[in-house]
Amino acid sequence: MSSQTARAQGKCLMTHLEDKRKVKFRAEHPLRAWAVIHGAWLLNRYHTSSSTGTTAFMSLRGRPYKGRIYAFGEEMFALDPLQAKYSTQWRRGIWLTKDGADMDAVAISENEVM
Repeated sequence: MSSQTARAQGKCLMTHLEDKRKVKFRAEHPLRAWAVIHGAWLLNRYHTSSSTGTTAFMSLRGRPYKGRIYAFGEEMFALDPLQAKYSTQWRRGIWLTKDGADMDAVAISENEVM
Protein backbone atom coordinates (compact mmCIF):
# COMPACT_ATOMS: atom_id res chain seq x y z
CA MET A 1 0.00 0.00 0.00
CA SER A 2 1.36 3.41 -0.90
CA SER A 3 1.14 6.60 1.10
CA GLN A 4 -0.96 8.02 -1.75
CA THR A 5 -3.55 5.28 -1.23
CA ALA A 6 -3.73 5.93 2.54
CA ARG A 7 -3.98 9.68 1.92
CA ALA A 8 -6.79 9.16 -0.62
CA GLN A 9 -8.64 6.95 1.88
CA GLY A 10 -8.22 9.69 4.52
CA LYS A 11 -9.65 12.27 2.13
CA CYS A 12 -12.64 10.02 1.52
CA LEU A 13 -13.21 9.65 5.28
CA MET A 14 -13.01 13.43 5.79
CA THR A 15 -15.45 14.07 2.92
CA HIS A 16 -17.90 11.66 4.54
CA LEU A 17 -17.46 13.30 7.96
CA GLU A 18 -17.90 16.81 6.57
CA ASP A 19 -21.03 15.75 4.72
CA LYS A 20 -22.45 14.00 7.77
CA ARG A 21 -21.69 16.84 10.21
CA LYS A 22 -22.48 19.62 7.71
CA VAL A 23 -19.21 21.37 8.51
CA LYS A 24 -16.02 22.13 6.56
CA PHE A 25 -12.73 21.40 8.35
CA ARG A 26 -9.74 23.57 7.49
CA ALA A 27 -6.82 21.97 5.65
CA GLU A 28 -4.57 21.87 8.74
CA HIS A 29 -7.21 20.47 11.13
CA PRO A 30 -5.84 17.53 13.23
CA LEU A 31 -8.75 15.29 12.19
CA ARG A 32 -7.26 15.15 8.69
CA ALA A 33 -4.13 13.42 10.03
CA TRP A 34 -6.28 11.00 12.05
CA ALA A 35 -8.30 10.26 8.91
CA VAL A 36 -5.15 9.20 7.05
CA ILE A 37 -4.06 7.03 10.01
CA HIS A 38 -7.47 5.37 10.12
CA GLY A 39 -7.54 5.05 6.32
CA ALA A 40 -4.28 3.07 6.44
CA TRP A 41 -5.65 0.97 9.32
CA LEU A 42 -8.77 0.15 7.25
CA LEU A 43 -6.78 -0.72 4.15
CA ASN A 44 -4.53 -3.09 6.10
CA ARG A 45 -7.49 -4.98 7.48
CA TYR A 46 -10.06 -4.92 4.64
CA HIS A 47 -8.36 -4.30 1.28
CA THR A 48 -7.47 -7.54 -0.50
CA SER A 49 -4.36 -7.67 -2.63
CA SER A 50 -4.94 -8.52 -6.28
CA SER A 51 -1.83 -10.73 -6.32
CA THR A 52 -2.37 -12.72 -3.09
CA GLY A 53 -6.13 -12.40 -2.60
CA THR A 54 -5.62 -11.66 1.09
CA THR A 55 -5.44 -8.57 3.27
CA ALA A 56 -2.19 -7.36 4.85
CA PHE A 57 -3.62 -8.28 8.26
CA MET A 58 -4.41 -11.82 7.08
CA SER A 59 -0.96 -12.26 5.56
CA LEU A 60 0.66 -11.26 8.85
CA ARG A 61 -1.68 -12.97 11.32
CA GLY A 62 -2.96 -15.91 9.26
CA ARG A 63 -6.60 -15.04 9.89
CA PRO A 64 -9.04 -12.33 8.75
CA TYR A 65 -9.75 -9.34 10.96
CA LYS A 66 -13.05 -9.78 12.81
CA GLY A 67 -12.99 -6.88 15.27
CA ARG A 68 -15.73 -4.28 15.62
CA ILE A 69 -15.26 -0.66 14.66
CA TYR A 70 -17.27 2.54 14.54
CA ALA A 71 -17.51 4.86 11.56
CA PHE A 72 -14.77 7.51 11.53
CA GLY A 73 -15.96 10.56 13.48
CA GLU A 74 -18.89 8.72 15.09
CA GLU A 75 -19.95 10.06 18.48
CA MET A 76 -19.25 7.58 21.27
CA PHE A 77 -18.48 7.18 24.95
CA ALA A 78 -14.96 6.12 25.91
CA LEU A 79 -13.80 4.71 29.22
CA ASP A 80 -11.28 6.99 30.94
CA PRO A 81 -9.13 4.67 33.09
CA LEU A 82 -7.49 7.58 34.92
CA GLN A 83 -10.68 8.72 36.65
CA ALA A 84 -11.19 8.12 40.37
CA LYS A 85 -13.23 5.09 41.38
CA TYR A 86 -16.50 6.92 42.14
CA SER A 87 -16.32 9.69 39.54
CA THR A 88 -17.67 9.59 36.00
CA GLN A 89 -15.53 7.12 34.07
CA TRP A 90 -17.22 7.37 30.66
CA ARG A 91 -16.48 10.45 28.57
CA ARG A 92 -18.17 11.63 25.36
CA GLY A 93 -15.96 11.94 22.31
CA ILE A 94 -15.66 11.01 18.66
CA TRP A 95 -14.16 7.77 17.41
CA LEU A 96 -10.90 8.06 15.47
CA THR A 97 -9.38 4.60 15.09
CA LYS A 98 -8.09 1.57 16.97
CA ASP A 99 -4.48 1.33 18.02
CA GLY A 100 -2.41 -1.48 16.57
CA ALA A 101 -1.08 -2.94 19.83
CA ASP A 102 -4.01 -3.97 22.01
CA MET A 103 -6.90 -2.81 19.86
CA ASP A 104 -8.14 -0.10 22.18
CA ALA A 105 -10.38 2.48 20.58
CA VAL A 106 -8.84 5.92 20.26
CA ALA A 107 -11.32 8.75 20.82
CA ILE A 108 -11.01 12.49 21.11
CA SER A 109 -12.91 14.83 23.41
CA GLU A 110 -12.91 18.61 23.32
CA ASN A 111 -9.43 18.87 24.86
CA GLU A 112 -7.66 15.51 24.66
CA VAL A 113 -7.17 12.13 23.03
CA MET A 114 -8.40 9.22 25.18
